[in-house]
Amino acid sequence: MALLPAAVFGCLVCVLVAVLMHYVRDYLKFRRMELALPGPPSFPIVGSALNFLGVTEHDMFERFLTMWDHRKGLMRFSLLNKLLVVVSDPDDLEKVTRRKDFLDKSKLFYEQFHIISKNGLTLLNGPEWKVHRRALQPGLHRDLLNRFVKYFHEETTAFVNRIEPYQVVDPTDNLYRNGATAFLRTMLSDEVTPEMEDMAVMVISFSKHILNCLWARVMNPLFWIDFVWNSTERGKTLMEMKKTIDMATHHFIDKRRATLEKEKAENDNVYLSDRKTIVDILLTSDDSQGQYKMSDNDICDEVKLFFGAAVETTVSTMCIVLKVLSLLPEHQDKIIAEVDEVLGKTGRDVTPEDLPKLVHLECFMKECMRMYPAIPMTARQVYEDTEFAGYKLPAGTTLVLNLYGAHRDPDHWENPDKFNPDRFLPENSEGRHPCAFMPFSAGPRNCIGHVYAMMSMKTLLANIMRAYRLEPAADGITDVENIPLSMDIALRVLGGSKVKFVPRAK
Repeated sequence: MALLPAAVFGCLVCVLVAVLMHYVRDYLKFRRMELALPGPPSFPIVGSALNFLGVTEHDMFERFLTMWDHRKGLMRFSLLNKLLVVVSDPDDLEKVTRRKDFLDKSKLFYEQFHIISKNGLTLLNGPEWKVHRRALQPGLHRDLLNRFVKYFHEETTAFVNRIEPYQVVDPTDNLYRNGATAFLRTMLSDEVTPEMEDMAVMVISFSKHILNCLWARVMNPLFWIDFVWNSTERGKTLMEMKKTIDMATHHFIDKRRATLEKEKAENDNVYLSDRKTIVDILLTSDDSQGQYKMSDNDICDEVKLFFGAAVETTVSTMCIVLKVLSLLPEHQDKIIAEVDEVLGKTGRDVTPEDLPKLVHLECFMKECMRMYPAIPMTARQVYEDTEFAGYKLPAGTTLVLNLYGAHRDPDHWENPDKFNPDRFLPENSEGRHPCAFMPFSAGPRNCIGHVYAMMSMKTLLANIMRAYRLEPAADGITDVENIPLSMDIALRVLGGSKVKFVPRAK
């Protein structure tokens, strides 16, 4: 009988050795494929992690730029056994965005968002992503977006009225309030009520806490483990905030459902209402074949993710636009003249028909988005060993789409580090590579709300320019081509986007 434990122990040792040999063989294969790619020094086990040792979130983007250094082709770096391959060339980016096997978002980065939402469009892959995309598409149809301009105008007018004239201020909080209220009016309910204003305060606080949490989680591999993260104070606070937001969102969903059911009972056609929100579209989506119907939990997740996409990115973009504009009075003159010509000086509402006429304003915004994209990079998943751009990529690789790099590629942009809005005039945009400028990504997984974002930002900037001129803050930032940056999930002006709002002469 004594031989039995020894035999069991021997079997266990054999199994452990076999498992260890399997992992060693796979890791050696991974290292061969990793080191065949160009990139910074990489060491066994830790990979390129030493390049980021001691780097804060404020230094991270600068460290990345130093490593990339306008490199053509691919660049790899690794964190433990995770391989990241940076793609910067527009030709390569186009291939990534079009290949079906690169359609899914990166597990390494995007699964960190599952602490707040698992079923939002940005995070979904495969058939579920297609279902949600098709369900959301009607909610962002041009006809409905044109109705939203009324809300954009009303909220941007409120933004302008909250400005402290002649004071050097960071407009970030004011922009959050503007974006959150406009978002909730277009997403959940067009009525501005105390309940809605409380919801706006909640989602702003939630969003800011999310940014802090997600960046901390991405930067610390220990926090990738849900159990470890959920035991931290930040993790516990986030879960409590999430519960509160979920309850409030479900409350608004229930109210909209009751309104739609009442309309249908009275009119037998829910589409008679002229007060449609995106949630209305999701609640009345066609489920005749069981393909498009979304649960309330799905809709709740979409609200949270859409808020991040719609508000965080527009706040980041508008902070940079206002900062750059404060440093360029000659461009302000041009935009103000255009705004006055299109909108007049009567103070009338901005309409959907006005927005396409604001050509120079849009060119200026796009040049800011080219040089300082709110989301400078995104990421896709590689599931199987595959060939790409002349290299073999191992399964599990994360492809990092370097939008910042594509936007400054000298093969596609003349003097790419110079600020020149005229690049985006129609006559100068003909024949441009589709992936040389992709602030909203490209291909099937481009940003579904890109038209929404542009319409809201153009309305906001037009109303600001009707009332104010911008002057620079005495913060040491004088060169629009070298604005110091930091990055959490979005790109931001390091130290805040401080400007002075000076009322225009009546």
